[in-house]
Amino acid sequence: MIEAIIHNLHLGRTRRAAELCLHLDITQQVRLFSALDGSDIPVLFNRLPYRRALKIFRGMSVGARQRLLSALPAEAAARLLTPVPLPELVLALDETPVNRLQDILRALPAERRQALLGALEQPTGAVGRYMRPDTLAVTRGTPVEGAMKKLLRHQAHVLFVVDERGRYLGFVTRGSLAGREAAAPVERQLLGIGLALTPEQALSGVRGLMARAGVGVLPVLDERGALAGALHGRDLPPVTVDEVRARRRGGGLRRMLSLGLVTGGLLGLPLMVTLFFGTLA
Repeated sequence: MIEAIIHNLHLGRTRRAAELCLHLDITQQVRLFSALDGSDIPVLFNRLPYRRALKIFRGMSVGARQRLLSALPAEAAARLLTPVPLPELVLALDETPVNRLQDILRALPAERRQALLGALEQPTGAVGRYMRPDTLAVTRGTPVEGAMKKLLRHQAHVLFVVDERGRYLGFVTRGSLAGREAAAPVERQLLGIGLALTPEQALSGVRGLMARAGVGVLPVLDERGALAGALHGRDLPPVTVDEVRARRRGGGLRRMLSLGLVTGGLLGLPLMVTLFFGTLA
């Protein structure tokens, strides 16, 4: 079906291509618009119902989203971006040329434009550029039962805990609350004490931090120690090929050398000697 649509577009049969496109499911439509050339995108995309178009956009990769936004008129791109979570918006517009970005910004609602500009002012690769300003939290003293109900209501796994002045204390999860006394204060089950980020902090290492903590979201704190937002793993920019290669080059050696340090150097010294003379050879 996708091949037939592309074939009809190349022959100039846009109406037939649009009819076929409407018969595809969401997954197929995501594949279609990810494969189309820029000039063909508006012909089909502008004929889709808005909610359908939004679902397709949310299902696309970052690169495909960027190509789609570049092909659409600024007003259509802005309308598509208005309900999208802020980190996804930043990722989609990160590589957009300045003139094009200005056109889209002008077409966005004022409040949305201001929030986006605030995120884009953060340095590339900083936590604040990709964090969400809204957080899921309860105050110290909240019963376990109330905290669990909030987690279930929001279909979330992690819940932040703050004191009466809004300062971050730690987080709880569904697992840490399961089976606990319903009336007990939630802070008795705190996890992640001291585990937090700042808006200016670099993203490097954040994925590993989340993996070690067993969570997909971490708190972002302001200078007072209060919640400024939350950084979700799903909002992190894609790992580049260069980053993967760097990890493969350095990861194994760092792990072996750290093992030598842990064992008091008994393993580390022979290992370093072997590596040194092996390199010379």
